[in-house]
Amino acid sequence: MNLLLMSGGRHPYEESTPVLKGFLESAGHTVTVREDAEALTDGTLNKSDVLIFNTLREGDMALDAAQQNALKGYISSGNGFVCIHISGCVPDSWNEYGE
Repeated sequence: MNLLLMSGGRHPYEESTPVLKGFLESAGHTVTVREDAEALTDGTLNKSDVLIFNTLREGDMALDAAQQNALKGYISSGNGFVCIHISGCVPDSWNEYGE
């Protein structure tokens, strides 16, 4: 499977993301790691079978409207979305994320 692993933010993602990437690759997956949310709108997301959030996207790292719509469309199309650790927290600016 092709996995897109979104990382970054105010947490020790620089420590956990490489471990997670290695684990997933050892299971036979192809993993693309990105810290920039443009991955949701630049075509990278559409090449992925599953999106994994190992990131907290709020404040100055919040997703903009186009990125939110891309994520909603991706999930609505039946693709996988996995939130790890604090990624499951609902951003103040996007209540729909929790749904």
